[in-house]
Amino acid sequence: MLCVVAGRPTRAAEELGDFGNHTAWVAHREADGLVEIHQNWADLVFVASGVASLRVGGDIKDPYVESPGELRSATVLGGTVHALREGDVINVPAGVPHQFLVPSGQQITFFTMKIARLP
Repeated sequence: MLCVVAGRPTRAAEELGDFGNHTAWVAHREADGLVEIHQNWADLVFVASGVASLRVGGDIKDPYVESPGELRSATVLGGTVHALREGDVINVPAGVPHQFLVPSGQQITFFTMKIARLP
């Protein structure tokens, strides 16, 4: 997935492998992301380079279904903001709102394992 704004890529993500109950992804962002809720997947994120913040939790406002089990929104109220930098690891449980916030002029590249929620 590649997003282009004003003729310039601001985010990209690529699935590296599907292993049944988990998938591996690499992603790059140069702008804030949408609020995301993965109803059936936890995200285990390892920051490869750059800096950003990750808002976790809070109340998602006006969510919409991006695809089955995937909710998105432009706004979340509350939550906890965690500063991220190279080498950091963070776990976002399934069903928890989260949003990457990238300061102007900065970027972040990260590896994510999406792990299926246990039944």
